[in-house]
Amino acid sequence: MYQLDILKRIGPKNARRTARRLRRLSELLGEHRDLELAKDAVRAMPDDQRRQALLEAIEDAQTLLGAKAERRGLRLFGVKRKRFARRTLPRRLKLRTI
Repeated sequence: MYQLDILKRIGPKNARRTARRLRRLSELLGEHRDLELAKDAVRAMPDDQRRQALLEAIEDAQTLLGAKAERRGLRLFGVKRKRFARRTLPRRLKLRTI
């Protein structure tokens, strides 16, 4: 994402769009991780109905976030590497494959 932030200053709108999509994917993954930390805190609570309801709500939210993140990730990275580079990088930059 940070490399695309640099490229978007010199490159096409595709780099800006991809950087924005990567940032949103990063936010979704961060929210998923925050919920995991919340789940750990809830597990430390005394065992009762509220605890179980909170754990189920957190897991439901994580499932939703995970599905969104997976869709976004596939949209971004589910293409061949050259196609991703062609779509994202400025035409004047040449890529060398290792």
